[in-house]
Amino acid sequence: MKKKFFIVSVVRHWNRLPGEVVKCAIPGNFQGQWGSRKNLLAVNNISSVVILSEQAMLSHFHQQVAVVQVSPNLFNVTFFSTGTTHSLRVDMNVNGVFATKDAVVFWNGKQVTVFECSGDTFRSAVLSVHGENLYTVEPYRVQVRTWQGTVKQLLVFSEAEGNPCLLDVCGNFLAVGTDLAHFKIFDLSRREAKVHCNSKNFSELFPGLGGIASVKCNANGNKVSILVSKADGNIDSKICFYDVETDKVTLFDFKAEHGNGREKLSSGQGIDKSVVEYPELHSHIPACHFWDQSEPRLFVCEAILETGLRSPDQKENQAESTMDVWIISFFSTEEHGLLLQDSFPLPSSYQVLLGIEVPNYYFAKKPGEAEKGQAESGSVKVSQMVARRPMRDFIGLGDCDKTTQDAMLNFSFYLTAGDMDEAFKSIKLIK
Repeated sequence: MKKKFFIVSVVRHWNRLPGEVVKCAIPGNFQGQWGSRKNLLAVNNISSVVILSEQAMLSHFHQQVAVVQVSPNLFNVTFFSTGTTHSLRVDMNVNGVFATKDAVVFWNGKQVTVFECSGDTFRSAVLSVHGENLYTVEPYRVQVRTWQGTVKQLLVFSEAEGNPCLLDVCGNFLAVGTDLAHFKIFDLSRREAKVHCNSKNFSELFPGLGGIASVKCNANGNKVSILVSKADGNIDSKICFYDVETDKVTLFDFKAEHGNGREKLSSGQGIDKSVVEYPELHSHIPACHFWDQSEPRLFVCEAILETGLRSPDQKENQAESTMDVWIISFFSTEEHGLLLQDSFPLPSSYQVLLGIEVPNYYFAKKPGEAEKGQAESGSVKVSQMVARRPMRDFIGLGDCDKTTQDAMLNFSFYLTAGDMDEAFKSIKLIK
């Protein structure tokens, strides 16, 4: 009896990912090998070895404007207020981008290019924008510049504080982080920037943790969130929060399995931890974090699966429902602390979280990926590169007025805090 063999097609389980052609002047035949860390690619052409570094896709969202990198020199800019999109081609290798309703700024550490007004080039490793001012850095100083590049003010840091290397603007406030793990908040609402929160030493506020990987403040300038960089350069599982007005600190740890998910580290207080609501999050770390640009209580982060936590057998047995990327939003107040407001897996057609502005989350989409589950999630397709998704309690409300929006947000807050009386008072204001 002859044996029969069957070939089963599994092509349907594979999706072709979009690729980019990288121009590289390496003569002759060559071999390539990916490095184990840092996204490095070694290329050998017998006579020499060249190491290439992978760069993640750049994106930014601010003041209802989203900019997403399409190719090394091409960027898609979407204005949500008008629904218009534009393509910008930049004649330099870009390391960072910042978008506002008036300008889009690109930089690479040696050169800054401003669209919407002509400007001279100048050096800055990081950059931020507020109104008609550019904020650039040099050793121990933040420079406040006009769009033409003229320096109009200097924000000075001492040697003990370190060199400014992190900038973020939310509302009328600028958060600055340094290479010696200090941070300071400036008020930008006046003609000149004024210190809103004096320099704080991260190592003293959070003993035993690493350096500052990212620092952001909320729209009122009274809350600061910090992602932690471990000694090996990887991101820690903790998000640190500092209250400017009360001088108190709070720690949220994705790996916490006992307590309430927070540790109060103020002097004389014990560490209070609790079970994180979703077990899937215990193997995740924060990748990016944002405060709402007008609502100071609302905070959101994107959490990704930490590599190397599970053995190969565990990875094979991992449940199909476990998602690699989660979007998690919180309310943060002095009275209630940190409250988990919502969490959901990143939709498969989305690339990365861009930010939040009530009543929507904003995302960059994967190039060439068709929108999936749009009707179920309430996602709104704005362009080929970006999308917005309404917050859980705003699904079905559409473009509501400011009064309804505020009432619904208060309803969501009090419902999350378990204050049903105040929640019902808020819901009565919704028309």
